[in-house]
Amino acid sequence: MFEQEIEMEQRQSSVVPLLLIIAMILAFVGVAGYYVVQNKRVLPAAEANGLIAQSLRADGPATIRFATGRVATTVQQRPYDAKYRFLEKAGLVKLGKDNGRFTPVDLTPAGRKLLAEIPGVTQSNDAKDGSVSYLVPIAERQLVGTPRSQ
Repeated sequence: MFEQEIEMEQRQSSVVPLLLIIAMILAFVGVAGYYVVQNKRVLPAAEANGLIAQSLRADGPATIRFATGRVATTVQQRPYDAKYRFLEKAGLVKLGKDNGRFTPVDLTPAGRKLLAEIPGVTQSNDAKDGSVSYLVPIAERQLVGTPRSQ
């Protein structure tokens, strides 16, 4: 029986598994080399500035959304939230007393004047409860600079 096993081993070629092992090693070395070369590549500052500026333009300006009129308390809109408190403290809106689940929110004359001066303010009327929603851009995102490569 032992002689049959030796005879069988002599008939099988060990070249194919050896070639597969060498191919796998070369593939691993090739992939590792590719990643090393790609990681050493540096993106030029001008190209990086263009890509970042394009991304910031796509995001659009930072905005704040609020409503006036009879504002219903919902998950997205809470008249006694920090946003409305800030607007009231700035003198732009006046919060009234709750009337059930509605809170009266009035835009002050100073608020009307400020919203008229800001470009890009959009307003929409809500037919259900008669409130007016405002979307106000508060900041434009800009790339100030990138670090210089040494």
